[in-house]
Amino acid sequence: MGRFVSDREIEVNGERVAGRKFIIATGAKPAIPPIEGIEAVDVLTSATALELESPPESMVILGGGYVGLEFAQMYHRFGSRVILLEMKPRILAEHEESISERLTQYLREEGIEIITGANVTRVQPRGKMKIITAEIDGKERTFEGEALLVGVGISPNSQRDRTGESRR
Repeated sequence: MGRFVSDREIEVNGERVAGRKFIIATGAKPAIPPIEGIEAVDVLTSATALELESPPESMVILGGGYVGLEFAQMYHRFGSRVILLEMKPRILAEHEESISERLTQYLREEGIEIITGANVTRVQPRGKMKIITAEIDGKERTFEGEALLVGVGISPNSQRDRTGESRR
């Protein structure tokens, strides 16, 4: 446990350490968005998706950044039917539009279904399947997959306790 006691001093497990600058490196973990019902299904992340012994028949991937795209292509090439849902208007939204457009075309030609502008509102289990509900252009649509991979980003391995102090 550590905490800042001044702008030039920290206390870690009761021992004080002084310095001019500090780096806080807590590490990170895959972020799981607060979607209704997501806690009721087994969710794959970029770490756990690499532990599968065999590819699922079908996979829904949330997130059209580089993590989601890498896993979409990898699992598609392993033989899974892949649907990728991205909340933003295009995949790789932080990059140049021409790159996004060309990559979307390429991945669709390869057989990956890409849906953009998808606001996922609910996830629920149905047998061995995961049912994902999303609002797209004001209409509700459902998607299903044997596996659900969440690739929407990372969050730091830190939290605040009840007193507001930072904890690791």
